Amino acid sequence: SVNSGCEGLSVDFSDLTTNNPNTFLWDFGDGGTSILQNPMHIFDSAGVFDITLTTSISGQCATTVNFPDEIEVFPTPIIDFISDTSLGCSIPFDVTFSDNTIDAVIWSWDFGNGNMSNLQNPLNTYNSSGVFDIILSVVNNDGCISSVAFSDYIRVEESPTVNLSA
Repeated sequence: SVNSGCEGLSVDFSDLTTNNPNTFLWDFGDGGTSILQNPMHIFDSAGVFDITLTTSISGQCATTVNFPDEIEVFPTPIIDFISDTSLGCSIPFDVTFSDNTIDAVIWSWDFGNGNMSNLQNPLNTYNSSGVFDIILSVVNNDGCISSVAFSDYIRVEESPTVNLSA
């Protein structure tokens, strides 16, 4: 469909009805309606939507036209990843990340320590202690983008030096 995009798609509709009607009822096929002549509507959910426009002249001479499959909205990826560990006790500390996001085809990882990767399942080395946020952005095969930040996801603590006095 020419009128397509990702969840959150904003569409401007234009009434092109002849005979100058003065009442309008748009049905966007997703539960949303409008009585404006030229409304804007946001499609928040994935699906294929029929658009129906009913016009009349002061409530008389009503005409309804249905536009089947007029809008197609693609799902935004739901980010799903795991790591083999999230707490390190020595430096350097290696973490392997595995992304399981459905239909993802492009990845952009920010590991919070200045390192980045475009691999699906990257390895990152932390060379200093601290607490690190992880940001993962993905693009799916429909071209829809999601980005999620996971605050304080990785913690690297240097192990305490054990000493004994007797």
